[in-house]
Amino acid sequence: MQNSIECKLAVIGDNGVGKSSLCEVFVKDKFSAGYNPNEEEFYRQKIRINNLDVTLDILDINFTSPIFQKLVHQADCFLFVYDITNEHSVERLLSLYKEILILKEHKKLPKVLIGNKCDIFDKREVGYDLGLKLSMEWGCQFIEVSAKLNTRVAQAFTQCANYLSEVNEMRVKQKHCCCVT
Repeated sequence: MQNSIECKLAVIGDNGVGKSSLCEVFVKDKFSAGYNPNEEEFYRQKIRINNLDVTLDILDINFTSPIFQKLVHQADCFLFVYDITNEHSVERLLSLYKEILILKEHKKLPKVLIGNKCDIFDKREVGYDLGLKLSMEWGCQFIEVSAKLNTRVAQAFTQCANYLSEVNEMRVKQKHCCCVT
């Protein structure tokens, strides 16, 4: 029985929403306020879910990159991130989501919707209800996080991996199923 899987997880969102900070906090347990919006970053993190070792290859993707489409095609699951203090970041995320659906030929995407920067609630421009509504429309979990305070960051990443571990478990069960006629 397979005890491990590898997963390419793409982190998608507008520049400045905190994608790189989320990745750094999850993988290195450190927060950095600065970022470079012109580069893709790649991370690797191993986690254990339901007795399954999951290796996450995390793709921190800049949507203006010439290899954006290639990286999206390679991805197994997605974290869609917006900034709760920037209403425009939701609009941009909706556009990116539609683009990715087309690139992935409208296949069901394992995904989690993330509202980042929940520690700056006094500057909130995007209500919690909007994130919840979008997640119901998209058929995914919604989590508000703070990369700065490391609030629910691991939960966001492990939720995608958990979905893939469930899919893997179903595949294993199907392989061991037999039919009697």
